Amino acid sequence: MKAIEIIEKIEGHRRAVDELLLELKALATGAETKGQQGQKLLKSYLALWRRRYGVSFVGAGVRDVVAFKRLLSTLPVEEVERRMVKFLSSDDPFYSKARHPIAMFCSAINKLAPESVQSGSDLLGDLDDEAPMGCDHKPACKSDAEHTSRTLKERRCR
Repeated sequence: MKAIEIIEKIEGHRRAVDELLLELKALATGAETKGQQGQKLLKSYLALWRRRYGVSFVGAGVRDVVAFKRLLSTLPVEEVERRMVKFLSSDDPFYSKARHPIAMFCSAINKLAPESVQSGSDLLGDLDDEAPMGCDHKPACKSDAEHTSRTLKERRCR
């Protein structure tokens, strides 16, 4: 096994331990755990789905809760709920034909984000004006090459 594979495994385990610690802390303080939040989101989804189709949704149980927990790692509960309503109220034939499954909701989560107030070209603007990621130099570097060069010079001087 290569060193990088071992490092990646350790990182994966560390993330899992961090998640477990957050769950334990939530339990100790009486706050909702991600699992409980995921279950509430699933109940909301099932209720909205039933309202749309008039019958009960037959889901995958634990896998559905896990899917919602995964969304909660990057989005707050309120935002997932907003996107859920938008998804289930959509008459897009692609979603409607499949009858709005949870897996499709999760895969379309970014598509359901609020509309941008800027057009794509306005948003991108002139990317050359931005400093490279992680650059703390004053004045900021104008390119990755300049940043690398300055960083190497600084390290040699130490």
